[in-house]
Amino acid sequence: MLENDPPIGTKVKFNRDIETAKKNDLATLVRPLRKHDVENPGDEYEVAFYGKYFIVQRRDIEIAQ
Repeated sequence: MLENDPPIGTKVKFNRDIETAKKNDLATLVRPLRKHDVENPGDEYEVAFYGKYFIVQRRDIEIAQ
């Protein structure tokens, strides 16, 4: 799960399968759709994955190491 709000362009990996993306596949963070809110840990992000754009929740991605 992401912590805080990383900058746009950050490489992230998926924590679960989402459409054509598989767990541990890498994507690029496009933008947060809502700012980080401790009381709402399910906030959403847009990520780019091989030319496709997905809307994911914070728990679905983490910063790639």
